[in-house]
Amino acid sequence: TMSSLLKLTSTIVHRPSSGAASGRPSAAVVWTHGLGDTPHGWAMLTQSFARAMPHAIFVHPAAPNLPVSCNMGAVMPSWMDLLNIPVTPGMEDNGRDLDESVAMMHATVDDIVASENIPADRIVLAGFSQGGALSLVSALKYPKKLAGTVVLSGWCPPKADVNALVAASPTKDGKFFIGHGDADGVVVPSCGEEVVKVLKQNGVAVTSEVYPNMAHSSCGKEEKDVLEFLKEVIP
Repeated sequence: TMSSLLKLTSTIVHRPSSGAASGRPSAAVVWTHGLGDTPHGWAMLTQSFARAMPHAIFVHPAAPNLPVSCNMGAVMPSWMDLLNIPVTPGMEDNGRDLDESVAMMHATVDDIVASENIPADRIVLAGFSQGGALSLVSALKYPKKLAGTVVLSGWCPPKADVNALVAASPTKDGKFFIGHGDADGVVVPSCGEEVVKVLKQNGVAVTSEVYPNMAHSSCGKEEKDVLEFLKEVIP
């Protein structure tokens, strides 16, 4: 069995400031970074989210260091192998490392449920790029309903067969936020459109936003939209 990432020293956790809402968190967000990044890449942003949501903890795990085919086998923080960049819908996919990363995410959710006493339906999985693809698959494969999922500049990993996962998932009753920049040259915008389409055709509640002139990145408007979404799904 895969071990949880919650208590690793590489994991950044923002907790409610003492005195807030009795100090016991009642909700959690697990936020996963993109290829070659670290938890620090997003921790500044979620620190501001944590101030706005004092009842929630924000957990930033670090991806394992793995060889990445599209970077000539170079080893770097990576949740799953990528054969080509840019990422496109229906791209060639060997599926390597994804199942192990999903198992780590599930172990981390289980650990939050057990050690923080937060129910699964008060937990959101969120991520950017590779982390968005990982959050999507992890949420859909989790055996219980999660509160929601945030996929930023992400995609449907072809080997995961997301359409089949949605149909069978308890979390299809959760809520999904899909954000993408229309100028993304790393994960093309049609990847975000595909995520939205696959979810909607299975009757899932989706909030989707396309940000004009945004490359493979985030922007103030998206950050504001994500915070509003999180306040809605884990009030």
